[in-house]
Amino acid sequence: SQYRTFITNNDILKWTTKLGYQATEHWYYTVQGIAQTQFCTGWQEVDNDVVEISKFLNPGTINLSVGMDWKKETEKIKFSVYMSPFGYNLKFGSDPRRAYDSDGVWHKGRIDGTQFGLHPGDFNLYDFGVGAKATIEYKVCKYLTWNSQATYYSPLWDCGKYKNNVYTEVDWENTFDMPLNKYFSTKLYTHLRFDDAVAPEKKGEGWGYFQFTELLSFGLSYKW
Repeated sequence: SQYRTFITNNDILKWTTKLGYQATEHWYYTVQGIAQTQFCTGWQEVDNDVVEISKFLNPGTINLSVGMDWKKETEKIKFSVYMSPFGYNLKFGSDPRRAYDSDGVWHKGRIDGTQFGLHPGDFNLYDFGVGAKATIEYKVCKYLTWNSQATYYSPLWDCGKYKNNVYTEVDWENTFDMPLNKYFSTKLYTHLRFDDAVAPEKKGEGWGYFQFTELLSFGLSYKW
C-alpha cells in the first residue's frame, strides 16, 4: 500500500568552518570543523514502506581536525588543499534501535544504526584519523562556473571506540552553475560517495559501498 505521496530525494545540512594562521605565502596552519546531518525523515524505498531509515541527527557527524592548508588564487580559479595528520571524528544517532537497558527496561529506537557503521544498540562511535579536503572554484566562462570539493577521512588503527574499525570515507561533490541571464540560472549537482564503514549486508545493490546522486535544477537567481 502507498503510505506517502512524497519522499525526500536529496537532503543534506552541512556546515564547514576553517580558522587559519598564515605560515608562508600559500601555506596556513589550519583548524577545521565539519558538521553534517539531514533535516527530513528518510523512509524505506521498497514499496514506499513506513519504516524510518534516517532522520534529523540520525546520523549526525562532527569532524574536528588540525593541519596545513595550501591556497592559490588567480583571476579565474580559487584552489585550496587541506591536509590533516590528526582529526577527531564523531558519528551518532539520537534514536537507535536498542535491546534491554541496564535497568531491565526495553528501549526500542526507530533507526537502524548499523546502516551508518554503529554497533547494534549504540548511540555513537568516535575515532581519530587522517583526512584531507580539496576545493576548487573555476569560472570557465561567463555562462559556466564549476565548484568542486573532495573530502577524505580514514581512522588510525585501533584509535577509537571500536577496535579494528578501519574504514574509508570519500565524498566528491560538483556543482555546475550555468546562468541564463541576470535572473535565471540552471545548476547541475553531482555527489559521489564511498563509505565502507557499514556492514557488508548493508551495501547498496549494484553499487557496493558507492553511492551516487545527481540533481538538475532551474530557478531564479539574482546577484548584486
